[in-house]
Amino acid sequence: MSLVVNMDNSISIQAALHEVVVALALAFVSVLVVIYAFLGSLRATLIPAITIPVSIIATFTAMYALGYTINVLTLLALVLAIGLVVDDAIVVLENIFRRAEEGEATVVAASNGSKEIGFAVIATTLTLAAVFIPAATGIAQLTISRPARPGRAAPWRSSPMPPRPRAAPMPAAS
Repeated sequence: MSLVVNMDNSISIQAALHEVVVALALAFVSVLVVIYAFLGSLRATLIPAITIPVSIIATFTAMYALGYTINVLTLLALVLAIGLVVDDAIVVLENIFRRAEEGEATVVAASNGSKEIGFAVIATTLTLAAVFIPAATGIAQLTISRPARPGRAAPWRSSPMPPRPRAAPMPAAS
């Protein structure tokens, strides 16, 4: 008697992990190049260069604390979360940079620019979280993937569905 490996998921998981690392590296480099090209400031480019690695470390720390494992779904969530952080950082950075160009001191521009755009950034983030949290927790899967069967309760109902009436048999031809 011998044991044989029937299916090896580690190959596809390693490939997915590699693709996520490549996508993150490409996103990181392209974000820095685009910010430098449009703003022309090395100092402004350093902000996303710091927020991206910090958000990756914070995400892995939260995943570890909550007991999540690295799989394709958590890798997708990681890419989405980093995209959100980078997008929010770029919006806030552009607003602060605009205010500094208009003549405000950098500290004042940072404070006023963050206050001015902060609510919009938080609202956008909460809206996207409201969309993705049900998918991550399985609520959407519960209501979508289980169609109701005759005589059984649908997931959103408390009582079983009534059986369908059957059609009367056709009279025999004479």
